Amino acid sequence: MNHGTCWLLLYLRYIPVLMHQAKILWDRADYPELEYLFSRTVDYCTDNETWKLNVAHVLYMQGGKYGDAARFYEPIVNRNYDNVRTSDSAFYSLLRPNDVSRSDFMFYL
Repeated sequence: MNHGTCWLLLYLRYIPVLMHQAKILWDRADYPELEYLFSRTVDYCTDNETWKLNVAHVLYMQGGKYGDAARFYEPIVNRNYDNVRTSDSAFYSLLRPNDVSRSDFMFYL
């Protein structure tokens, strides 16, 4: 098994474990700790769509970080513009931040 294959297998196992760990923090509404967890994984996960979406959710839920969240949401919305009607309500909530609750978000594993 070459180095690239080992890295891919490790990556494919790492992301689900990371997301399950993050889900525990999400359920506790510990957004600062969750942001810290994601910040420690940025070097490994920046190409992963699930990671990006969850980072955007975490930034958004902290309030005052709407611009940062939008920078994560925007490329996802642009790539999926045709399907945006069926997308997560978080995309729409960027237009009305005060009308959003935690239950409007789904944390993706």
